[in-house]
Amino acid sequence: MADRIAQCRTPFIVESTKDGSITQLSGAAEFSKQIAECATRYVLSDELTRLCTALAYSKGAGTLACADLLHVPAERVWVEWPEAPWRSELALYGFKGPADPAPLHPNAAGELAIALADQQALPAAEGLVPGPAASPTPSTDSAGTD
Repeated sequence: MADRIAQCRTPFIVESTKDGSITQLSGAAEFSKQIAECATRYVLSDELTRLCTALAYSKGAGTLACADLLHVPAERVWVEWPEAPWRSELALYGFKGPADPAPLHPNAAGELAIALADQQALPAAEGLVPGPAASPTPSTDSAGTD
């Protein structure tokens, strides 16, 4: 998927059905150069995707208390995961996905992570790290979230 995005040059343009106005939205073309320059890429297996999703929504916020010990081996990292196991794991936590797995729905998702200059997003020493966040509320929207 990263290679496809890196080759994308077409802007994402939409036309309003209400007034016919044309708008350019953020799309793959805007990030193609950054992704092409990203040498560190990870593609998660189905099993690891399920495990990461379960950890993220398990209400075990204490498990993430050691997140500051995690260090990414590069300034830029692309992480990609398969859509089906991610959505099936989300369904176990009450999140609804698309009603129809149509061909237009993606079969993979990905994210480009870029490190901050100081390598630390929220300095715990300065008391900027918030307390445990409330668990996300599962969506009741049948369209799902992406």
